[in-house]
Amino acid sequence: MSEAAANDYAGFGPLDVAFASWRLFFASLGALTKLYVITLILFVVVAIAFYAAQSTLLADYPVDLRKGNPIGFALYQWLHSVVDAMIGAPLGVAVIRYALRDESKSEYAYSPRVLRYVRWAIAYAIASLVMDAPGLANNMAVTLLLFILSLFLFFAFVRASLVYPAVALDVEDAWDHSWKLTQGHFWWILFAFFLPVFPLIVLGVGVVFIGGSIPPYFSALVLHPLVAIGAGLGASLVGCIYAVLEARYARASEPEIGPV
Repeated sequence: MSEAAANDYAGFGPLDVAFASWRLFFASLGALTKLYVITLILFVVVAIAFYAAQSTLLADYPVDLRKGNPIGFALYQWLHSVVDAMIGAPLGVAVIRYALRDESKSEYAYSPRVLRYVRWAIAYAIASLVMDAPGLANNMAVTLLLFILSLFLFFAFVRASLVYPAVALDVEDAWDHSWKLTQGHFWWILFAFFLPVFPLIVLGVGVVFIGGSIPPYFSALVLHPLVAIGAGLGASLVGCIYAVLEARYARASEPEIGPV
C-alpha cells in the first residue's frame, strides 16, 4: 500500500470502512472469481454432508438434538466450523492480499501462510465453542462462570481480530501485532465490524427463518452461498480495519518535529 493510501486510511471512520470493505469485496469478486466459485461449491457440498450427518443424529434424538445431546451437538457445530474455516482460508488470505497488496494470485494449495491462517481459525472455533457453552449448562453457577469466561473471550476476540490480516501479510508475531494495533479501539472496531455485515445478518436471518419450512438440503443451497459471500466480505472488512489501524499506529509513532 502506498504512503498516500495509508494516510487516507488513517482518517477513516466506521462508515468509511463499511463502504470501502464492500468496494474491495466487489473488486475481489472480479479479480478472484475462480477462487470464489471453488469456495462456494465446497461450502455447499460440505453443508449438505453435515446436514446428512445431522439427520442421522436426529434419528436418535427426534425432538431436539441440542437438548437431547448438547455436548454432541456442540462438537458437531465445532467440527462444521473447523471444516468451513479450512475451506475459507485460501479465499481469506487471497482477498486480504488483494486488498492490501494488490495481488490477484489465488493460493489454492495450503501454503505455510494459509496453514497459519487455518490454525488461528481453529483456535477461534475452539473459543467459540466455549462461548456457546453457557446455553448448554444445567447448573446456574456453571452457567454464570461460563458466561463470565465468554465475556473475556469476546474481548479477546475483538482485540485479536487483526490476527488474520497480520498472518496473511506474513507478520511474524501476529497476536502481539493485533493486540498493539487494536489498543484503545475496542468500541470503534465493534462498530466498524457491525455496519458492513448488517445487510448479510438481515438476509441470513430471513433465509434461516424461511428455512424452517423448506427441506434442509435446499436451505444449504440457499444459505451457504451467503457463507462464501460473508467469507469474502469478512476478509475485505478485516483487511480494511487493519489498514486503518496500521496507518493510525504509524502516524502516532512518528516523532514530533518541534520548531527549528
